[in-house]
Amino acid sequence: MIQTLTVGSNLRDTYTVLEKLGEGAFSEVFLVRHRFLGLQAMKVFKSNSHSPTSDQFKEAFILSKLAHPNIVRIFEANKIGVTSGARSYVTMEHAAGGTLHSFLYPSLGFDQILVFGFRSRFARPLSGSFP
Repeated sequence: MIQTLTVGSNLRDTYTVLEKLGEGAFSEVFLVRHRFLGLQAMKVFKSNSHSPTSDQFKEAFILSKLAHPNIVRIFEANKIGVTSGARSYVTMEHAAGGTLHSFLYPSLGFDQILVFGFRSRFARPLSGSFP
């Protein structure tokens, strides 16, 4: 059983945590090295997540049934023991190169995206009204 997931942690004698890639409301994502398979992304659900384990693994189940070059492959869905209790995790193909946001909007800042979205949403209905 481990305390928390930190850089250098070893999980199940299989995964070594290399870095934290990000965090959302329900999970954290880590870059890990699988003992035999190499680099993977590990999505670890937060222990305070109110969603049942079956819901947490639904995404993994659905993705495991899909095969497409633009959809990451799922390798494993399981649980690890931490001092705060068991936490569900999913390992998947690591898609290097940044976030989806930075790919879609490489030169725009967040505030610029908000302004652009606001203008385009409200300008469309008016586009034929003004010369």
